[in-house]
Amino acid sequence: MPASEYIEWCLYLNLIEEENSKEEFYLAQIAAEVRRSFVKNPGGVKLTDFLFKVKKEQTFTLKEATRRAKQFFFALTGYKQKGRVR
Repeated sequence: MPASEYIEWCLYLNLIEEENSKEEFYLAQIAAEVRRSFVKNPGGVKLTDFLFKVKKEQTFTLKEATRRAKQFFFALTGYKQKGRVR
């Protein structure tokens, strides 16, 4: 295996590990089996229904971040600005 492919696999495995750990998969399997014993259609219960979904962090430009901060603080303080927030 070339070094570049090894590095790609390491990055891929780290990405998967960040999303869901091994323990989370085990706990999700247990929860799915418990849930299957209480539902009418046990085949409809999926393991992925019990895994946490990790949201990716959003990145904003400086202009967008400033606009959002202004909206937040203006709403928080009740300040009414004439026109739109820019």
